[in-house]
Amino acid sequence: MTTTIMIQKSELATATAIVQPFFTKKMPPLSCIQMRLKDKRLEMFTSLGYEGGSAYAAIPATFKGKDMQRWQMLDGQAFVDVLALCTNTLLELTFSETSLVIKEIGSCATLKLLQSVGLAEDTFPKPEATITLDGLSFANMVRVGEAASDDIARAMLTGIYLHADPAKNEITSVAADGFILSVATLAVKTNSASETMAGVYSADALSHLVRAAKPVEADIISLAFRKAGMLVSISRDTCEAVFIIPMLGKDYVDFAQVLRASTPKGMQIVVQKKALESFLRRTRTISGALYLQAKGGYLWLLAEDEDKKIGRAVDSLPFEGDAKETSLVLAYGMNVLRQAIVSSIAQDEITITFPTGEKAAPAMVTGAFASVIAMPLARSQEEADPFQGLKVPQPVLLPV
Repeated sequence: MTTTIMIQKSELATATAIVQPFFTKKMPPLSCIQMRLKDKRLEMFTSLGYEGGSAYAAIPATFKGKDMQRWQMLDGQAFVDVLALCTNTLLELTFSETSLVIKEIGSCATLKLLQSVGLAEDTFPKPEATITLDGLSFANMVRVGEAASDDIARAMLTGIYLHADPAKNEITSVAADGFILSVATLAVKTNSASETMAGVYSADALSHLVRAAKPVEADIISLAFRKAGMLVSISRDTCEAVFIIPMLGKDYVDFAQVLRASTPKGMQIVVQKKALESFLRRTRTISGALYLQAKGGYLWLLAEDEDKKIGRAVDSLPFEGDAKETSLVLAYGMNVLRQAIVSSIAQDEITITFPTGEKAAPAMVTGAFASVIAMPLARSQEEADPFQGLKVPQPVLLPV
């Protein structure tokens, strides 16, 4: 028994792009795409397992034969490669018991179906949205996850903590890795929850979702909360997509208390994001410490390796603020400041608030949507000023 469908390549490519970030290579069933024909739709499914999340996509399809109720499984990368080589706008897909044949004018490709246990649920998920927000707000909510840990020994810190109060039209997104803590509060379009929704959700799965959907401000993203995870759905033209984001747990650090205790009240400066990022790109090959100090109307930056012999870079950027003030010298691990800038979701400018006093304390990095506490390395009062006697160089911007 065979089933044949005629389908537009553009629609099939859209659905494939949605599920593609959710499969790996050479590890069935995690390397596979599952497909079936049901209710005049071609449904697709891929999964990265429990912590990686899963993705469903569905597009309209007219076909000859009976509904193909059972999920069929094939190698994901092979299907993506064949689809990329197709040149016709209209494709013919024929499913048999053992293969999928993809035909276009002048060519034909046969992909073997895999006889393995699949991961897809029998029913295409139909989420009842609790919260909706625009695509840009959703993307910014996920970008806070740049501050999440990638150390599996800190399982709870590998997620993004989401908190939504039914009395407020906003959702709070929090991520931390022990060195930085990023917090963003974003407006939602609707919130129909009857109780406070809170949980820690896989930052990795949410990142794959953003890669897959590439949300824009015009999109409406719907969130539905279940016991074991969150359903995120988006519809675009003829394609319907639903993502399953696993919940890692409910308990999380009391970030509100940490913020109240750690928010610095000291010297505040504003610098251009591009100039600061340009310096960090020039220092990416240096393994050591990054020093910064606001003094004389400039933000001084110095990166040097631990032996102070192999790599060293120095720069100074003009800032907006009181040029007569001088901040503490802060020392950071090389990647900490970069992650703080990314997770602050800065646009053109970055605000840095230096702590007061003589002891090492966090600085606050604030962007357009999020605030980040960045914990510096401890420095003794006896350590020499690394910027002593340096002349102001002319900043050089590297291309983005």
